[in-house]
Amino acid sequence: MRRSFWGLLVLMAALAGLTGRMALPAHAAGLPDVLVVTMQYGAALHQAPSSDSPIAVTASCGEYLSVVGAQDGWYRVYSGAIYLWVGGARVADASLVASPDCSNAVTYQVDDWVSTSVPSGCLSQRSSPSRSASYTHCVENGTIYQIASGPIASGGEDWFEVWSADNGGGWMLAQFLIGLPHS
Repeated sequence: MRRSFWGLLVLMAALAGLTGRMALPAHAAGLPDVLVVTMQYGAALHQAPSSDSPIAVTASCGEYLSVVGAQDGWYRVYSGAIYLWVGGARVADASLVASPDCSNAVTYQVDDWVSTSVPSGCLSQRSSPSRSASYTHCVENGTIYQIASGPIASGGEDWFEVWSADNGGGWMLAQFLIGLPHS
């Protein structure tokens, strides 16, 4: 079926009423059309433009996301048939960067189970995502945690918020977590 420009615009406005806000094409707003996730541990896609907003899904390193808007350093993207938000520090304009090196990439979703693994000693569970944050526990290899949030970057390193029945909640460096098979 062929539609006129104005008919298409009216259709877009009607559909925008269903989503709560009309998003102009990204290029019309001076935004990139497509972003690529550049971080090894992926990028959390939030329900609103805030780190405190619930995470809907974590996009993998190298994943492409269609841009529909932006606000305060966050991009509104279309992913999995819904609109979500991604922080600008974990993505780049796909037209301006070469494909990121995702050869050692790992993606954990909220509620995934992981095990701790450090070369020696114990792994620090911290009160916030920083090496200078206070310790809440120092755990042995093989301690099981559930991913609660993340990844987020702090001090040039990626962190995940984790939880276990034995140790409660805290933050751990992503590089020392190993995913467990889904049951």
